[in-house]
Parts: sequence; C-alpha cells; structure tokens
Amino acid sequence: MSIDRLPGEVERPGTEVPIEVRKGRLDLVVLQFMAKKMGVTLRALEQSEAAPSPLFYSFKGLRGRQHRMILLAPAELLTPEAMRFVGFVSRRSPTAEQQVIDEIFRADELMLKEITHIPGLLSYSSLELHPGVWYNLVLFRDASVKMHVRSGATHRYAAHQLSPAYYEWIRLHNGTLPDGLVHLEMQLNHTKYYDFSGTQQPPIVRELQHETCIEPVNQA
Repeated sequence: MSIDRLPGEVERPGTEVPIEVRKGRLDLVVLQFMAKKMGVTLRALEQSEAAPSPLFYSFKGLRGRQHRMILLAPAELLTPEAMRFVGFVSRRSPTAEQQVIDEIFRADELMLKEITHIPGLLSYSSLELHPGVWYNLVLFRDASVKMHVRSGATHRYAAHQLSPAYYEWIRLHNGTLPDGLVHLEMQLNHTKYYDFSGTQQPPIVRELQHETCIEPVNQA
C-alpha cells in the first residue's frame, strides 16, 4: 500500500485521482503538528493571567519557517467537544507575478481581520513548510461557518480572481476532531484537489472520499 494513500480511501467512479490528492496522511501529520502547537499554547495560557481574545501569535520555526496563529475562542478550544476543521494546503505557481503575490498577501491580511468577527470560528493558523508551500488550519463548530467565510467579499476576490494566477495546486481537506484538541484525533472526510498548472479555466477539480482517521499524536 502506498504511503500517499490512506486505508479505506474511495475514489469517485470514473474519476482518476492524481497522487497529489492522495497525500492526506502526509498533510495530516503537518496539520496535527499545528493543532498540537495550538494546544500547548492554550495550556500555557491557562497558567498565566487572563488575556483578551482574539489572541495573535507569530512563531519562527526551523529554517526560519513562519507560523502564525489566531485564537478566537481560547476557552472554547480547550473543551473536549467535537469540532470541525479545514486544512488548506497549497503551492505557489513558479510563474506567479510579483504583483499577484503582493495582492494575495494583501487579501490574506484583510481576511485575517475579517475572520475575527465571524461567530463560531474558533481559530486560524498558517505554516510555511517550504518556500511557497503553505498549510492553513481552520477550526470551527458549525458547518455554517464555512459558508460565512466563503461569502465574504475578500474571500471571493481571492478565490475567483487571484487563485488562478497565484497557485500551482491546492489540496483542501475537510474533517473533524471528535474530542477537540484533547486527543488530537483527526478524522478526514474528503479532499478536493485543484490543479491550476494548465491553461484551462476554471482549474481541474477532483475529489476523494475518506473512510478512516489518523491516530492521535503523542502529547508528551
């Protein structure tokens, strides 16, 4: 069995799914690391004086990797209740023009300000694993939160106007954490893969359903 494929993954009939979309296990290792970092930060926060929310953090990892974190509901994140997650994994196109790069980062900053006002959104974090390869993790309770985010003008502008000129590909993972950040068991429901590498518009989109979960990470 390939390391790039999760046990129990089901391809939609008649759809050829490329190897990139099957990297759920590898992506979830990184997303779990990000969730674990969030849990460690929250537990440390419990030991300090109460701080207003939302809370903004910025870390420098190995090789100068950027890791940003916004905790919108710190107390709620620590409750052992089920929550949903979206993992947005992407690679910047090697042909992306600097003007587009600057504009996507400007849109990102605007969206970070906008999400602080979305009810039900618990946290947002982003990690640059390699130059141009970003992992974004969003935690929330209710499915309606996704619709709220997508309906925003800045998100629509970035998704429909900037994405084709900026990204080479996107892997969009949707799933749940049955016990929240307590055990960090991430159950992956489905993945969508967006291929912007060709000249076609809109991008090629493929979807893969999952019927498995990733074991909890060691929190020692």
